[in-house]
Amino acid sequence: MQLLATGLVSGPAGIGTLASWSTEVVHHLPASGRNRSAVQADAVLHAPKAGAPVLLIEVDNCTETADVLAAKFERYRRFFRLKTKDHQGLETPVWRGLYPPTGGEGHPPVALVFNPGIRAGEQAL
Repeated sequence: MQLLATGLVSGPAGIGTLASWSTEVVHHLPASGRNRSAVQADAVLHAPKAGAPVLLIEVDNCTETADVLAAKFERYRRFFRLKTKDHQGLETPVWRGLYPPTGGEGHPPVALVFNPGIRAGEQAL
């Protein structure tokens, strides 16, 4: 089991190895004054062999309002629109310096997972 946890051998069929996952990944946004802004993905999956070169995952435990959740996706949008210059002076999206090409158009997908747990009814989205 220790080898499985280190990602040196593969486990049962699934998506990637344990090493394919990162949690609480912070993506910084430009600051205004002393206000630092970021969007933090709950998890990021890198599993190109499973058809997921990169997937950002946002888990909602149904403790936030719809407005708070929508604001997170606005910050993701701002992050994916950030540009930097490459070594040739050409503009390129910042995310491309952090993640491999997705094989598709646009930025990496963000999956929203709802985990209602014990919250149900009006409290849950």
